[in-house]
Amino acid sequence: MDATYNLNGGFKPTMKRFADLAGPDYFPTPAWATHALMENETFTGEIWECACGDGAMSRVLASRGNPVRSSDLFDRGFGTSGIDFNTAKTPADNIVTNPPYNSAESFVRSGVKLARNKFALLLRLAFLEGANRANTIISSPKWDRGTL
Repeated sequence: MDATYNLNGGFKPTMKRFADLAGPDYFPTPAWATHALMENETFTGEIWECACGDGAMSRVLASRGNPVRSSDLFDRGFGTSGIDFNTAKTPADNIVTNPPYNSAESFVRSGVKLARNKFALLLRLAFLEGANRANTIISSPKWDRGTL
């Protein structure tokens, strides 16, 4: 487990993130964030990490015992590259990812359609802000599975 995950009984969410600022909205997920998710949520069956980047999340997910399918639109040296989650048609038991923030809304739409069991996104809380997002995702009558 990441040594910074549970330091003195608390998480370290304020630690500096390392980002590829020249790339297409790429921020590797710190291991502690995925460990925190897995300690609070269980997943039965395969997990698809559809924005796997360098494999940071996929490795933690796999270490917890679930089979993990890893893909990304870009080749970052891990998983299958060239897979655009926003146009994907293949379902998965579970989808867990930290999507590019500039594509988060479309990832929600795709994930709701493709996840058979659970769909979890690691996003900043600010994602939920804004009248447009509240109208298009959260309050939408299309929130029913597969119609958003």
